[in-house]
Amino acid sequence: MTLSKIKTLALSAATLASLFGAVAPFEADASTTVTTTMAISATVLSSCGVTALPLAFGTYSPTQSTNTTATTTVAVTCTNGTPYNVGLNAGTGTGASVTTRKMTSGSNTLNYSLYSDTGYSTVWGSTIGTNTVTGTITLPSTVTLTPSATSTPMGKPVLCPVPVPRNGNLCLFPDKPYQSSQWDVYDWVGVSIASLNFGNSNACWNVGNLPPGIYIVRIKMSYLDGSSSTTWQKIVVSL
Repeated sequence: MTLSKIKTLALSAATLASLFGAVAPFEADASTTVTTTMAISATVLSSCGVTALPLAFGTYSPTQSTNTTATTTVAVTCTNGTPYNVGLNAGTGTGASVTTRKMTSGSNTLNYSLYSDTGYSTVWGSTIGTNTVTGTITLPSTVTLTPSATSTPMGKPVLCPVPVPRNGNLCLFPDKPYQSSQWDVYDWVGVSIASLNFGNSNACWNVGNLPPGIYIVRIKMSYLDGSSSTTWQKIVVSL
């Protein structure tokens, strides 16, 4: 090996040592941890939802002397801490109010009421501050309300069935306990066909002597409470 080659190798070794010496401090800086914070936020709106299960009275007899009762469930779900106010309107029955609601079937009606207590003393209506149900949701975020209901007589005496089959029986379903009833039957042009008087039970009439057609019946009621009423009803005698 010549002297010139030995010098070249020594220079190369010195250069490498210098390079590695420069890298070492850079590797130490790369392992340093730097932290910061990130703000997270959300705005929760006050909102509520409400669901109601069906209310079924079951079997009801218009001649019974006591009301039929039933209950159902109204569930309110709101964001936590939200005040709620739940009202029930009069419904869609013609002439109904929150104190006397009405189920209808053709021209026939059945009165009923909805209450916010099981003692049937507080009518559940739709006037805020008067007869609605209020509260504030706290966890859990769903509250269950239980309206109670009673069905009351129909508001007027009714003859059923309509139409009545020929040779069938037309029977009276009274609106409240009664002492007697009188039926005055007219044909469609106003000619008197029959006048019938009944006591307080078995008020049924066989229409076998009537030809098929449309008739008008005037129903005069005398009630056990001393009151009376007169109503008119159209009946149809079918073939």
